[in-house]
Amino acid sequence: MTHRQPTAAPAEPEIAAWADARIADVLSREYEQSLELSRHKPLGSMGYTGIWPLLRGLWARRRHFRQRGRLLAVAPPGVWIYEWHPRGLQSVLYRHRHTLWSHDWPIEPEAFVTQARNEPVAPCTPLYDVIADAYGDELNPGRTDVMPDVPRVRLLDALFPFVDPSIIYFELFPDALTCVPSELP
Repeated sequence: MTHRQPTAAPAEPEIAAWADARIADVLSREYEQSLELSRHKPLGSMGYTGIWPLLRGLWARRRHFRQRGRLLAVAPPGVWIYEWHPRGLQSVLYRHRHTLWSHDWPIEPEAFVTQARNEPVAPCTPLYDVIADAYGDELNPGRTDVMPDVPRVRLLDALFPFVDPSIIYFELFPDALTCVPSELP
């Protein structure tokens, strides 16, 4: 097992530049293009609330969704649609297969999407990095390779008042706020 050598922590201007890039990325990737897919961003999801009257029609189309690399998930108060680029997602999963196997996660796209939807993963872990890769989320503050010498809480503070979508995982796993990835074994 190798350990990373700590380097000098990034200066505040570097963190501010990362925060600006992260906000622009989230606004584009998460909100404007959440279901646009490519090999670089093979997984996307979008939630819909207030459409329960349409639910029967969507539910009837589940088989059609699955055949096209889509998964319909129903969870009150709304509906989530997950879409994936079959070859792109399979490539990401194959590239990370050892991490997935070591955590007993599937490497088949639909099973992976289902597990990622149902089982929250702690930030600052290799498994979180795999999920972020599937979403094409290279600047996610929960990744182990984003500013590895900076505590995660410092990155989230740099984003304020913008609320990063990854904050829910830090709320579920509060110990991750103090994580400094370069200090992980």
